[in-house]
Amino acid sequence: MLRKICKETGVGGVIHGGQGLTNLNRLLSCLNHPTLNWSIYKRYECEVGPVIEKAAKESCKKAAEEEGLLVISKAEELCKDLLEDIAAEIMEQLKPFKNCDSINERQFDKSVGNIVYIVVSYDTRWSKRGNGRSYDSHNGYGVIAFLGGKILDYKTKNRLCRKCNNGHSKDDHDCRQNHIGSSKVIEARAGEELINQSEILKETGLHVIAMVGDEDSTTLKHVRENRLGKIYKLSDKVHLKRGLKRQLYKTQGLFKELKSKKAIPHILKLFNYAVIQNKKKASELASILRSIPDHLFNNHENCSTWCTKHDEEHVVVLEDPKLWNQLKEIFDLYMLKMPRKSQLLLLHKKTKL
Repeated sequence: MLRKICKETGVGGVIHGGQGLTNLNRLLSCLNHPTLNWSIYKRYECEVGPVIEKAAKESCKKAAEEEGLLVISKAEELCKDLLEDIAAEIMEQLKPFKNCDSINERQFDKSVGNIVYIVVSYDTRWSKRGNGRSYDSHNGYGVIAFLGGKILDYKTKNRLCRKCNNGHSKDDHDCRQNHIGSSKVIEARAGEELINQSEILKETGLHVIAMVGDEDSTTLKHVRENRLGKIYKLSDKVHLKRGLKRQLYKTQGLFKELKSKKAIPHILKLFNYAVIQNKKKASELASILRSIPDHLFNNHENCSTWCTKHDEEHVVVLEDPKLWNQLKEIFDLYMLKMPRKSQLLLLHKKTKL
């Protein structure tokens, strides 16, 4: 019995730590303890797994209740960082609420039909990383979180079940295959289910009014197709900067000047300054982004007050006119939908997805 408890504890520990059988056997070997084979490990994993999943869902529910209280207590602070139409909807929805100081009071408000509008940050992780040309991971994991910096709910999508592939019936094992189709659709479908169908959000009286995410429009399309009300899409500076970085490195092979170690980091730094200093200022941000290519080519007529080194030697000065045209095209892409891209919620930086 004691050995069984030790094995269950060991399997639960490696799952909690994000490890597997190999790491557990290394530890057991160091302790001069008999190692586990794959079948025994999977047997204990099937026993421990549901308990861990139940605890995770309970933790998410508690975080969702706290999120509702945070939105109520810090509504004015939150709305300062939001666009006016989103802030107006959140404040309008909060009118029926009393000053909730505890989860019990929040549960009472929920029970009489009062729903809190929240903003969530959504992203997905994969068991196998894509390389830009191939996305064929068998698993994807989507999570939503925001103001409190905690996970509100999560979803796993699995394309493969080995037992089903070997001819077993779904009734004789815990089959986790719940996705058929391309791996590229996993993020969109998981996001739609989390935002529109999350049981935890429904139980805690929360409703998603806006989502912060990457520049993948497929997720937003799936979410909007399967809901009655509107939802706003917000951008964050991390994904915007990552998209710009990807485009610059694609261009690097065509222009010798971009191969300098300082060139691309300097361009990204300028972009980062522009975004941080002009949150919620669409016209100002568009103007600064438009002037960055000129600034890099030592033309400071349109730099305005953000450029403070008019008379000093600049870190990077480019000269190739073809490169200027290419950079102009890249930055023009970020000005097509500037009212949305200028809505950058730096408030969610505490949440690490």
